[in-house]
Amino acid sequence: MSASYDSCSCDYDPPEFMSQRVRKARKPSECFECHCPILPGEKYEETFGKWDGDVSNFKTCNECLELRQWATISVPCFCYEYGNIFQCVRDLVHEAREDMPPGWVMEWGRHAVKVRRKRLQRLGKH
Repeated sequence: MSASYDSCSCDYDPPEFMSQRVRKARKPSECFECHCPILPGEKYEETFGKWDGDVSNFKTCNECLELRQWATISVPCFCYEYGNIFQCVRDLVHEAREDMPPGWVMEWGRHAVKVRRKRLQRLGKH
């Protein structure tokens, strides 16, 4: 792997504080990333924190969380913005594809297709 992926150089300020936990939905809500419904009984990640003086709360469905975890495992200093995970991962894949092992782009594609299928199914666009 290229040295550029070994050290962090994110171009935004870290949160003043942040906590994350995996929860089980008790009522319907919406994923902040893919905007799909999170149905009662499904697991999701809840992130609460303060960025640039503003307190925010984000819910991330399991499929979007898996995509983000895959990117973070692939490139330990994966920088992303909440609500923009797909563009951030797409940019990462475009930038790093030449330095990664064979099959890496296919792994990204499998995660992206999984989220897309869920989105089409949940939003009724078979």
